[in-house]
Amino acid sequence: MASRIVVKNLPKHLDERRFRTHFSTKGEVTDVKLIFTARGKFRRFGYIGYRSEEEAQNAQTYFNNSFIDTSKIEVQIARPHGDATLPRAWSVYTEGTSLYNKTKSMKNRKGEQEKEKLEKEKTQRAIRTLYGELLEGNQEDPRFKEFLQVMAPRAKNRTWTNDDYGNWQTDELAAIRGAVTARREQEDDETEQDRNDGEDGTDEDKTVQEDAHTPEALSDMDWLRMHMNSKLDTDDVEDNVEPEGTAEQKEPVAKPQSKTSDPTAAIASTIAQIHETGRLFVRNLPYMATEDDLRTTFEPFGPLSEVHMPISKDTKRPKGFAYIAYLLPEHAVKAYKALDNKVFLGRLLHVLPGKEKPELRERDDSLGGFKSSVKKERDAKRKAMAGSDFNWNSLFLSADAVADSISERLNISKADLLSADSDGNPA
Repeated sequence: MASRIVVKNLPKHLDERRFRTHFSTKGEVTDVKLIFTARGKFRRFGYIGYRSEEEAQNAQTYFNNSFIDTSKIEVQIARPHGDATLPRAWSVYTEGTSLYNKTKSMKNRKGEQEKEKLEKEKTQRAIRTLYGELLEGNQEDPRFKEFLQVMAPRAKNRTWTNDDYGNWQTDELAAIRGAVTARREQEDDETEQDRNDGEDGTDEDKTVQEDAHTPEALSDMDWLRMHMNSKLDTDDVEDNVEPEGTAEQKEPVAKPQSKTSDPTAAIASTIAQIHETGRLFVRNLPYMATEDDLRTTFEPFGPLSEVHMPISKDTKRPKGFAYIAYLLPEHAVKAYKALDNKVFLGRLLHVLPGKEKPELRERDDSLGGFKSSVKKERDAKRKAMAGSDFNWNSLFLSADAVADSISERLNISKADLLSADSDGNPA
């Protein structure tokens, strides 16, 4: 039995603080999660995590079929992510359901229709532009006038005068299509050039353009009518959506995914990294979790060599993640497969492969930091030269000290050494 509960049919205006306060009367709450759509709309259900399974069971018995404001809530024990006993999902927000695929296909179809409509408008605009240019440049050409008479609509011409259209050659039709296509490309290039020129304009030009498009005579009621229909159409599907089961729902996160990404290859890569290091990086831990709790959870898969929980220097509390090291990498792989996305003290564990443990650096207490490789080499050279008698430097001695040292070595007086007229001057 899990230590998490799922609460359905919550009030629309409920926030996370009040949600936590309401359910904390039956135990120590370790996790609170309200589920929202990608657009930020509350789906009216959420999850509560307790420290123990007994607290979760007591909360489920006590709060089930009770009321929060005027909403009668339904409380159930949350089943793990990917549980085989879950009912079939049907929500419009769950990927893979028929309603989700239907909504997605409708959006794709609508986008294709808009694209076809845009292409058709471009073609028609190119034909009209090309027709205008031909009409302007061939006003006096008799053959062109005959062509216009033949191509005139049936309402403006005799039916038998347009019979020659079926006798057109293939190369003539291809020439017309080529002219229309070339004109479309030319208009697209001109539009792109105009757009680039507009982006390079000054702020004053942009301000003038914005003022020109601002509807000054638009009243408040007209503005409301203009935006009301689109809002109602968007909410028609979303208002009748219920949570499809008691499995853990993951909040939508906008992540760019490659079209060729393979989940099996990603899992195989993760397992290969764990085989190399034998370490696991575990996050989403509750702050009250201890190393003993982690050992109790991870030791059934194999003997542990290290359990490390970093502590924050400011709050003196755990940071919410830990490193687990096994003696054998195979045991780490078993733990990863069994505990990833599983409930631990009311929260969902997120297990990732851990990197190799970094080597400890020698501390330099005099500088209050750590020694780098350059400092280590310099200190080693100084130790090697410490026993030599000729490692002193006269630049760091005063002139008087140098004179005393030389006079002592040469067994002469300091006055004879420094006097230029002395007979005992060594110079």
